[in-house]
This record gives sequence, C-alpha cells and structure tokens, in this order.
Amino acid sequence: MAFHPDAISNSLLEVAIAARRGEVSTILAKTKSPHGQVRAAAIKSLAGDDDTITATIEKAFSDPDPAVRVAAAYAAIPRPRLNVTALLRDSNPEVVETACFAAGEIAEDSNRKLLEKIASAHPEPTCRESAVAALGVIGAPESLEIIIAALGDKPYVRRRAVVALAAFDDPRAEEAIKKCLVDRDHQVRQLAEDLLRSD
Repeated sequence: MAFHPDAISNSLLEVAIAARRGEVSTILAKTKSPHGQVRAAAIKSLAGDDDTITATIEKAFSDPDPAVRVAAAYAAIPRPRLNVTALLRDSNPEVVETACFAAGEIAEDSNRKLLEKIASAHPEPTCRESAVAALGVIGAPESLEIIIAALGDKPYVRRRAVVALAAFDDPRAEEAIKKCLVDRDHQVRQLAEDLLRSD
C-alpha cells in the first residue's frame, strides 16, 4: 500500500513539534502510525523511562520495519530496564549492528556470549565489527580470545579489534597489539603504534 508523501511529512512534523513541546501522548500515538518512518521518528523522540514508554519501546523491538527496530535499539541505551537480546538475534544486519552498539553502551555482561558469537561468526562484517567494539567496552576476560581472533578479519574489523584490546591488562592483548605493527593495513599499524606508545 502506497502512502502520500505529504501525509508522512505532516506526521513527521507533528512528531517534531510534539517532542519540542514535551507532548508525550502525541508521540506515543505516532508510534502506532501506519508509516514506518513516522514510527521510527516517534520512538527516537520518546523521553523518560516510565512503564508506558518502556513498554512502547520494547514492543518496537518486533516492529516489521527494520528502521523502527534500529530506532528502538538506540532508545534502549539510556533505559536499563530494556534488554536488547532480541535485537541482537534480528535477521536484519543494520538492526544487529545497532543492537551491538547499544549493548556496548549499556556495558552489561548479560549479552556477552551472544556478542562473542556475532563477533566470530556473523556473516556481515559490520556486525562483527560492532560486536568486537562492544566486547572491548565490556572488557570481560572471557572475550579476549574472540577479540584477538578478530585480528584475522577484514581491515575495519581488525581496527576495531586493536582498539578493543587496549581495554585488557593481559600479556596476550599486548602481544596481539605488537603483531599488528606489521599488519598489511596502514591504519591497523598506526593504531597499534599509538597504543604501544601510550603504555
């Protein structure tokens, strides 16, 4: 079913005005819009973490539109009652990537094993990269070998892994960073040099 662009634009404007005025009821109503773009904007605009808002964001975890689920992942970051596990298991790579970022920002250990699985086996490298970064923020010793293994991945995943290793006070981490001094990617080598110089 096609929607008129003006209807979407008007709804987005209403969300923006409601957010500026703090009209939570209007924003909540827009989370039920037939337009995914409007629902996503409404989720992003929600402030506070009372039961109604938390439940609304949690419901958005299963929204049929990936953009809404991405918005919900970001919305979960300042709300500790929400757990992004379902989003980490999402079929959409952008949702998973954002959920990994959220899990790192929340920095709780509850999703660590799932993040480790994503970091080592997800088919999308952007998801692996985001999971590696999250594991570095969490800094659990159990994740160290997963992060070291990521040094064999694509260049941007390796860059993320080098930075993540800096969170570990472990000889294995330092040795892995030293090996990056001869990495074929210039940025990986530069990151390793900078980290070793700062020790």
